[in-house]
Amino acid sequence: MSKHRPPLSTIAVLVAVFAYPLIPYLIVKSRIDKKIASKDAEIMEVTKVTEQAKAAKRKHAQFEEERARLRVELDKLRRILPPQPDEAMLVASVVKTAAISSVTVLEIRRMRETPEPPLIQSEYQVTAKGSLAALHHFFDELRNRVLIINAPAISLRHSGNDWVATARLTTPSMNV
Repeated sequence: MSKHRPPLSTIAVLVAVFAYPLIPYLIVKSRIDKKIASKDAEIMEVTKVTEQAKAAKRKHAQFEEERARLRVELDKLRRILPPQPDEAMLVASVVKTAAISSVTVLEIRRMRETPEPPLIQSEYQVTAKGSLAALHHFFDELRNRVLIINAPAISLRHSGNDWVATARLTTPSMNV
């Protein structure tokens, strides 16, 4: 038996007849796929921006809470601290405390002011003479005064029957 094969041109014509309608379909499908990919990218961008907006909203609420807390703290500092460095108040406090503690103040010297917004740290050097117990009482009482006074450094030296203490005192005030 002989097989009958259609000529190659017939096959080509048949493929072209069936493929021809597919060409516009494939072109349209390609355009639609590109539009879908573009819209997907837009959706992803909008989703990203939406998430960023939600995160910013949460952060804003936290920021406002922190701002309110800091405002309360600043108000407390304004009530507690003097509005500017008050050397006369420090000197009066040191002299009064020395009298109560049986200590002799030899020197009170202003060293420097250091701005540390919203504060100003004023630094003084105080030299006082007395017994160890009296000097201990003096610095303990000085610490408990209305004016906030810190003594970050104190040096002691023996002088005859007494001791001489040289202290670096700092006191904060508001920088308003």
